[in-house]
Amino acid sequence: LLCVVGTYAVNNRIFDVWVMLAFGILGIAFRWFKIPVAPFVIGFILTPVAETNLRTALITSEDDLSTFLTRPFSAAFLLVALLMLFLPLLRRKQPV
Repeated sequence: LLCVVGTYAVNNRIFDVWVMLAFGILGIAFRWFKIPVAPFVIGFILTPVAETNLRTALITSEDDLSTFLTRPFSAAFLLVALLMLFLPLLRRKQPV
């Protein structure tokens, strides 16, 4: 109840209370399905920064996506990102 009052008191809008309740339900669902919250929060915070930088890079390269593969630095980052994405999946499929 105190969370609802505090959320409403910030901007005097009921929408803020609904957002708080939605994220509370999302947090409960994360706990129920044993999903770690930290990666979600980090992604939620860093996504606008990454999107802005992606747009800047695309404008600089005149919308040429091959720039991300032909430059060694960006290709290395893409490779590391793909490895981090797929290595846990490969480890799960290996019999213990």
